[in-house]
Amino acid sequence: GPGEQAENMVLFTEKYNKQSGESATRDLTRSMIERAYDIGYIQRDQAIEYLDGMGYDTDEVTFIIGFIDADRALSSGGDWLTLLKNQLTTGLRTREEIEQKLADLGFDGQAVTHYADLFAAWAEEPTKTPSKTDVKSWLAAEVISEVGARELLKNMGHTQEHIDNYITTWAGGPARYEEWREKQIEIEERLRSG
Repeated sequence: GPGEQAENMVLFTEKYNKQSGESATRDLTRSMIERAYDIGYIQRDQAIEYLDGMGYDTDEVTFIIGFIDADRALSSGGDWLTLLKNQLTTGLRTREEIEQKLADLGFDGQAVTHYADLFAAWAEEPTKTPSKTDVKSWLAAEVISEVGARELLKNMGHTQEHIDNYITTWAGGPARYEEWREKQIEIEERLRSG
C-alpha cells in the first residue's frame, strides 16, 4: 500500500544518501518528491511521509507542501483568469458572472473587483485597427478626409514626417499636392455637413 511504498522510498533515500554523503543528492531526491507531488504522481500524505523520512521537521514539511499547493493554486488561477477574460470579452459571460466565478475560485474581494474592472476595460478595447492600405483606399474613395487619414495614421503610431510623406505620395506627388489639398478641404466640409 501507500505506507509501504513510502517506507521503501525512505529506506532507499537513506541508503542512497549514506553512499554519497552529499547534500546535493538529498536536494535532488527532495526535488523529485516535490515534483512527484506537484504533478499528482504521489498524494499529499505520501509526500509528507517521504519528506519526514528524509529528516525534514514538521515546519519544513508544512512549508514545502504549502508552497507547492500555493503554486498550483496560482497556476490554476492564471488559467482561469485567461479563460474568464476571453469569456467576458466575447460576451459569453456577464461581468456579474465573472465576479461570481472569481469569488468561487477563492479570489478576495479586492482581486475580484480588480480583475472584473480589467476584463471590462479589455472588452471595450478595439481589437482591430485599419491598415495603412485601408486608410489610403478610404481617402481615395472620399470616405474620409485628409484630416481623418492623418488622425488614423497618427493612431497607428506613424511619425508626423511619415504621415506627411504618405499624404503627399497618395496625392500624386508634391506637384499635385496643392490641387489635391484644395479638393480635400471640400471633402472635409461635405463630410462634416453630411
